[in-house]
Amino acid sequence: MIYKYLSPARVSALRNATLRATQANALNDPFEVKPFFEAAIQRHELHERLRDKGMLEDELKKAFAALPADKRPPISPEQFVQFIRTDVVREQVERFLGLELDRFFDDEMPALTEHLRNLMHSKLGCIVGIVSFSEDPAQQLMWAHYADSHKGFVLGFDESHPFFDRRRSESDEFFHLRPVDYFDPLPVYSSISELDGVKLLCAKHGDWRYENEQRILVPLPEEADAEAIHLIDFPRQALVTVILGERTPPSVVAEVREILGDAAYAHVSLQQARVDLGSRQIRTQAI
Repeated sequence: MIYKYLSPARVSALRNATLRATQANALNDPFEVKPFFEAAIQRHELHERLRDKGMLEDELKKAFAALPADKRPPISPEQFVQFIRTDVVREQVERFLGLELDRFFDDEMPALTEHLRNLMHSKLGCIVGIVSFSEDPAQQLMWAHYADSHKGFVLGFDESHPFFDRRRSESDEFFHLRPVDYFDPLPVYSSISELDGVKLLCAKHGDWRYENEQRILVPLPEEADAEAIHLIDFPRQALVTVILGERTPPSVVAEVREILGDAAYAHVSLQQARVDLGSRQIRTQAI
């Protein structure tokens, strides 16, 4: 089971079977989807690229094409590359290109890295929607923070329902349930090449570990307003239970009961969260 904590104002989520896919920039964690990397690419990675045969040949062909016609030897670009790639000449060319890459790294890389970092953070913060769930229906801070101080309710879902795994390929980052990884502290990566889907989209500081979060990522339209509300439909068959809070107002209780009277929700149980003073924990029971 996985659980979605909601405030009493979100009864419409139950009525309409919708969940919000919230932009990362609109979440309460300011570090969401903002991994920090020291450089777009590290110096040693630049030199490894230089040693790559394909890259070197491309650079040589460009250099050949840039030669004035009256100074260009009467050979093809491929023949020119073959000649240059002889051991002695190759070492000279690689040394020269290496000096150029070092100059680029020292003079240009800091500004380029900052630009790419800011661009990545601002773009991803708007075009990735996050639907968050918890593995724990009785977490006191979750009830306080996301269910309006125990006045809201929790939706309990069967995570084995096909709705929670709609990935379009094995490498798809979207449309399937995935756990969040927690780090203490958040890591600093040396370059973009160290990032993967988890580090980029499913990593949070250990301070948030109490949430026991699992999430579904949803792509959002790039042209959408940063403050827009994006809702996704969930199949009513995936819902298993609704848990009312200790302080859920009677009017909300009545509305939830009325909604669950719909035949599409006939299989859904209704529970109540209660404060157990003896154990100092929150217990749930059927009502």
